[in-house]
Amino acid sequence: MNRLFAESFLNRDDHVVLDRRLLPLSLWHMTQLEIAQSPYFIGGSFPQAKDLRLAVTVCTTPFPRLPDLSGRRLVRDWLKSWRCDFLTETAKFRAYLEDFNALPQLWQEQRKSQPGQRESVGLPWALAIVSGICGSTGWSAETAWNLPVGQAYWYHVAFAMQKGCSVDLLSEGEMKAIEAVKARKAQRAVAKGHGQ
Repeated sequence: MNRLFAESFLNRDDHVVLDRRLLPLSLWHMTQLEIAQSPYFIGGSFPQAKDLRLAVTVCTTPFPRLPDLSGRRLVRDWLKSWRCDFLTETAKFRAYLEDFNALPQLWQEQRKSQPGQRESVGLPWALAIVSGICGSTGWSAETAWNLPVGQAYWYHVAFAMQKGCSVDLLSEGEMKAIEAVKARKAQRAVAKGHGQ
């Protein structure tokens, strides 16, 4: 069995950050984090306390509600984040993200762009997944938006395969080989950084 598939359906339900129990990480949460340009979603810079407060507020709010960013809530969360061990709370939030982010790994064709060729633009990724799930199952948008993100991706890929789309999952051996190459590259980068 594909380990990422198993991981996407075997998530912990006890993630607590800043004394708040987090909901399963969903497409709704990922979309809200992307809109907010959260470093937890887009990477780049190390998150600050305000980023953690926002991410926790987002990940405790189910679809279709928007996160409560009112002054009272932010002051309460600010006090919690001010008194907490920030690095520990950030580590707990990252563990939460990793727990739910077990997405199917697919072979992707290299697209060669021609000079002057228009780049194709599709639906926003989360909307494509939600509409695919709703269209294939008849489930409500609320159900689809609130699915744990890994499960939503796996359902989306399964429905695409059932409809005849050419989707090629990486095998366990291929994933291990890719991980080994990444590990070797990381080791070389560390060795190069230390002047070895």
